[in-house]
Amino acid sequence: MAVDAKQRRAYASVKAADCFVVLSIAVVLAAGFARPAYAYVDPSVMTYTIQALAGVAVALSAVIGVAWRRLRKFLFKALRIDPNAGKEADASVHRIEGDDAERARLRAEADERARRLERSLDAEKPVEFCRSARFLFALAASAMLFFTVVVAGPLEIVAASPESLMFSVDDVAGLLVAAGVAATIVSAAAMSCLKGRAFGFVFAATAVLGIAAYVQATFMNASLPPADGSQVDWEAYLSVTLLTGAVWVALFASAAVLSWKKPLAFTGSAAALCLVGIVAQGISLGLVLLTPGDDGYTPLDDKPTVTMEGISEVSSRDNVIVFVLDTFDTEYLRRAVETDPTCLDAFTGFTWFENSTGSMIPTRYAMSTLLTGRSLAADDASYSTRKIADWYTQPNLLDDIAAQGYAVDLYATDIYDAIGALEAKADNIKPLACEIDRPAALAMLVKCALYRDLPWALKPLCWFYTDEVNNEVLVEHPDDPSRSVWKMDDAGYYDLLSRQGLTAVEKGEAGSFRVIHMAGTHAPYTIGRDGLRVEGEGDMIEQGLGALHIVEAYLDELKRLGLYDSATIVVTADHGDWYLADEISGPTNPMLIAKPASSGDASRAPLKVSQVPTGHLDFAATVLDAVGGDPSTYGGMNMFDVPDEPRTRYFCSTSVVGPDNEYTRIKEWSIDGEATDWSAWHATGAEWPIE
Repeated sequence: MAVDAKQRRAYASVKAADCFVVLSIAVVLAAGFARPAYAYVDPSVMTYTIQALAGVAVALSAVIGVAWRRLRKFLFKALRIDPNAGKEADASVHRIEGDDAERARLRAEADERARRLERSLDAEKPVEFCRSARFLFALAASAMLFFTVVVAGPLEIVAASPESLMFSVDDVAGLLVAAGVAATIVSAAAMSCLKGRAFGFVFAATAVLGIAAYVQATFMNASLPPADGSQVDWEAYLSVTLLTGAVWVALFASAAVLSWKKPLAFTGSAAALCLVGIVAQGISLGLVLLTPGDDGYTPLDDKPTVTMEGISEVSSRDNVIVFVLDTFDTEYLRRAVETDPTCLDAFTGFTWFENSTGSMIPTRYAMSTLLTGRSLAADDASYSTRKIADWYTQPNLLDDIAAQGYAVDLYATDIYDAIGALEAKADNIKPLACEIDRPAALAMLVKCALYRDLPWALKPLCWFYTDEVNNEVLVEHPDDPSRSVWKMDDAGYYDLLSRQGLTAVEKGEAGSFRVIHMAGTHAPYTIGRDGLRVEGEGDMIEQGLGALHIVEAYLDELKRLGLYDSATIVVTADHGDWYLADEISGPTNPMLIAKPASSGDASRAPLKVSQVPTGHLDFAATVLDAVGGDPSTYGGMNMFDVPDEPRTRYFCSTSVVGPDNEYTRIKEWSIDGEATDWSAWHATGAEWPIE
């Protein structure tokens, strides 16, 4: 019998009440996923506390259940809905009387009616929902899928990567929410046009896809490789690929069976799970967005960024210029020279300090020691992002350089741990309204979310690296660097340098100090030895030659301006070779070549090679001496004054363990002798846990 419009509206009201109750339960359940708080609780009261909380939970469950049933009963009565309408009911029980033939006939008729009813109940008949009900169910499934993949996933990734991504949540939130809402409505509307088995199949696929993506992101990504540009050996993850793949197959197979056998129960249960998932993710996302980081900013705050303002300028007076070529190990430089013996010919007046050591590893740690002059001390209890932020915030090397009248500019991507403090120390760090390439940003961020949410077998299709995200999302302004964010894009910077060159301007009272952090030999390998972008995966040494070629072009510009002789120039790496491991198993030495300010004859002399024991421990003294400061402030000495005699140097390695690639501790090594000789490295026994 057809259901009239009045009855449909009545049923819709009941369904709305059911949804409200389900959402209420979801809110209560989601509270169980709140972040843990570390506090002391007296053990003597723990048992009573647990019992009390359990009692409250049971009582709330009972209250919600009773209230739900009474609300439905009231609505059925008020809306004049017969809850038994359309249901099959057994006939009334009555005594069979009469002769034997009559009793046999009545019993046969009763048996036939029972068999007919049993066949009708067992018959696999598709459940036919009205259009509005189909839309509501489809809306729940679509909202779960697109909220997970288009909204929550990308926003959580952006919020969790303030030190790597050059744009903020605020820059992309509106785009992602609008896209998620639009996709949800379009999907639900299209799905509601289907009927019967077709609707059930598409609804089940959509709902389970959203639920499975949430399960994958929450429970099955423990050993997910970091997006640092390094190529992933996916065969090493075969076991987790098979295991999680089996979970996905089980989820979809169960959904297929249940949607076919129990369509009504499955549809309601799946929709309820989708609503619970949306609320749980929403609460989790809210906590992420509203929690301040170690730098004091929440992901929603409009914080400063590293702009490219002044990148094409140098001081008309004195210049201290530092190039940091990421991951460029001394051994890599040796191989580059073997590949192209002329690659360092333009570095006249420079000295190649082949026996150099670094300070810390990876980039974020190493940059904090280079730029602040600070390092771990024996009385430090631990190492953490908070300590990095403190180093940047407190008076440090940058302040001492500025005190000598030098304008400071920092062009680097891994210095965001205390970006608010650096805003006051570097001229190019300031708030900047990032211009987003909206279609490219949406595609790139959804790709990032799919890398997180898809099963392991499909993750290689969505593999990405951090600099790729920045390059795709942010709009470039080739002719106006002041409107652009500094990105690790060597080919893009070389293009700018080739087109604009350098300009000498009045910068600071005494001169300019600038640090330019480039990709160097860090994977992925995207440029050739000519500094131009290559298609596909390039070669590490060829990219290293390309980085040196870009620095050579910068030196040529200084020579053209007549500022080369008076410039102090350091070309080094943040760290040398590195790999994710609990223990390093070989030397890791950042390359180091440098030129002091000198007369024309000295600046035109060919590159020299020195074996004196120096490295990053002498970086602060070298640049402070160059700007007229006290080189002894942070220990060490001017690298050009280091004598060729035995000297113990120290390096702090980072232990990375477990399927989550967890940074666990800093381990100190002493180097007595040639830094590239592993036999000269010895663990001192000093360690600092990483918090």
